Amino acid sequence: MVHSLKFQEVGYNTCVYILTSSSSIVAILLVYVDDLILGCSDSNLQQDIVRNLVMRFRVKELGEIRKYLGMEFHRMNDKLFISQTEYIEKVLSDLNMSNMIPLEVPQPDGLAVRSDDDTPFDKSIFLSTIGKLIWISVCTRPDISFYVSYYASFSSNPTKQVWNHILQLLRYLNNTKKMGITLNANPSMKYLVNYVDAGHANEFYDRRSVSGNIHMFLNAPIQWSSKKIHSVIKSTMEAEYVSMSNACYDSKYLLMICSHVFPSIKGVDIFTDSVAAKSIAEGTGQVRKVKHLDTHQHIVRQMVLEGKANLHWISSKDNISDLLTKHVGNHRLFLSLRDMCLSQLA
Repeated sequence: MVHSLKFQEVGYNTCVYILTSSSSIVAILLVYVDDLILGCSDSNLQQDIVRNLVMRFRVKELGEIRKYLGMEFHRMNDKLFISQTEYIEKVLSDLNMSNMIPLEVPQPDGLAVRSDDDTPFDKSIFLSTIGKLIWISVCTRPDISFYVSYYASFSSNPTKQVWNHILQLLRYLNNTKKMGITLNANPSMKYLVNYVDAGHANEFYDRRSVSGNIHMFLNAPIQWSSKKIHSVIKSTMEAEYVSMSNACYDSKYLLMICSHVFPSIKGVDIFTDSVAAKSIAEGTGQVRKVKHLDTHQHIVRQMVLEGKANLHWISSKDNISDLLTKHVGNHRLFLSLRDMCLSQLA
């Protein structure tokens, strides 16, 4: 259907289609199951595309986007604010937590840990709540991604202690439910920005390291990830190096989309707080320390050699991806890092 309207797939992504005219994009179509988002540079073209869709399918036009998959969209001149206020309120209401005392940070008492003496908790309620929190963390809230990923690891055997910590996380969301992502208009730019970090041998993750990265587009987060590194990691430097490589796979995917939608973007600026990992990725450090790693974990060196990635050192207090790899116990630092990527609707 989309091909008959002269739309083309963006790379191998079967959910994003573009319509070009004279080598410039005039329309973008996003598809998720039976929900569509259409963006056009011309209102007449928009009406023509909608008319063709109505002729082929039972389509209901809802006008300018306001809500989509649990997200809310607010246009402010040349900016677009995305949040999940109503979705969070519904999650809290379903758990009778709408009037609970809000918290300033997600885990003021630190993380819950595994214990054989803990009281088991209702698995169905736990899984349902974790699923909703995952959707919030994936769509608009990178500040809770680490905590949601961590507590999801208790899904097979939830306990009362872990549930109490999830309630703290929900009280934090109650306090920050109006926070979200502000997307800005697109000026000419040449590079995406990717903040990368790793937590080595995290004691809360069965001594597994944690990899985290967050891509920023005009100071707004557009992709983020927080997950365990399943291979055995020997040092902090090695964890940071592997985390950079994991981030580069996300960067390649985003650059593929940008090559169609924002052709001025030619690469990615990667910020890391590890001088050792940076020097090895640039080929100036002790490469022998990572020679045992599998070939796919050296993609960061390849992207640097190809000129598609530029590496920069950044202080840990300015590295947003710290939120994605560890529990930030310093409340002031947590709020500072959070406010670098999220904002609140005025």
